[in-house]
Amino acid sequence: MSFQDFCGWVGTILLLIAYWLVSSDRIEARSFTNQWMNFFGAAGIGFNAWTNGLYAVVVLDIFWAGVALFTIRSMVKDNAARNFYDMRG
Repeated sequence: MSFQDFCGWVGTILLLIAYWLVSSDRIEARSFTNQWMNFFGAAGIGFNAWTNGLYAVVVLDIFWAGVALFTIRSMVKDNAARNFYDMRG
């Protein structure tokens, strides 16, 4: 198995597990675990697609990974603001 194929398979497994965990209420959709699994899953599939010339899939996975990173950034900012207000009393 090539490295590209390995990345594609790992990415696919990550996305499927993340979907199952959220759908079965084992984790929250807006959790770091879910968002990082989505990011790395999309990155793995996107890399595999890019090396195989599947550019429509690459665009989808860039968007997918971007949404995950945007959500992670938003969650970090929300946690920082919450911690700041908690410290103030």
